[in-house]
Amino acid sequence: MVIVKLKGGLGNQMFQYATAYALAKSIKSSVYIDKSFLEKRGQTNSYTLRNYELGKLSLTTPRFVNRYKLMLLKLKSKLNTYLPSKLKFSVTFQTYTDQEFEKLSTLRYPQKGLIYLDGYFQTEDFIITQRDELLSQFNVRQKLDSVNSKLIDNIIKENSVSIHIRRGDYVTNTEAGAFHGVCSLAYYKSAIEIIVNTIEAPSFYFFSDDLEWVKKEINVPGRYKTTYVDNNQNENQFDLLLMSKCKHNIIANSSFSWWGAWLNQNSTKTVIAPGKWFAMKNELDSNIIPSYWIAIN
Repeated sequence: MVIVKLKGGLGNQMFQYATAYALAKSIKSSVYIDKSFLEKRGQTNSYTLRNYELGKLSLTTPRFVNRYKLMLLKLKSKLNTYLPSKLKFSVTFQTYTDQEFEKLSTLRYPQKGLIYLDGYFQTEDFIITQRDELLSQFNVRQKLDSVNSKLIDNIIKENSVSIHIRRGDYVTNTEAGAFHGVCSLAYYKSAIEIIVNTIEAPSFYFFSDDLEWVKKEINVPGRYKTTYVDNNQNENQFDLLLMSKCKHNIIANSSFSWWGAWLNQNSTKTVIAPGKWFAMKNELDSNIIPSYWIAIN
């Protein structure tokens, strides 16, 4: 059994579930979701707590683990280290963080017992083997409205390029901002220049939690069509879908726009990503951007 702890927004939850799903498939096991962390409310000093968001997607019958049962399993596993063999509980409980799971992935997966994943797992290395199944499971469950249907029609017809600008708590939460950082205007200027120099007649679609700031600060040469997508303020899964339908992507240092680009099935896509993902030094930084994307600073 593989149990995954969910934390963060939709993009982070997708990374966590995808990693657990791929692991479970490799050892012929099942995935259970621990959403107890998400049931806390409010904002901490370092990050914003979120709600369960995977229900917006077409997951294959998600299973949830009861928090009290989980606490009991952890307790039994811990007690086993102190009990003599004849009194040990028949349960093993192994917890893996990002760094521990990365080491595990190069060795042999444990075939028995409970595996508990507690991390962010922001890399395609863990999930690429299950890409086709994840493409299916990460479809939007809800039917599109007329506005989004029209947007997708245009996106498919044009040389569409999504541009995602993440601000939100990266700006309003001091500690979150210090850890993640906000992509610079120079980054977006360089990314747009790459697109206009390599893609014929691109059409730009902007996605952001602060579109008014984007309209004032980020400029696209006037000869190119520009669309600001502002109709999905409370339904971010539709923005994710729209980004994935664009032929090319300029992403922020955001797991949300990472998934928009990764779910893009255009075989000739250009994806431009920030070469420095975290403002603070982080040893996982180098694993986030796939080698076939363009990383710039």
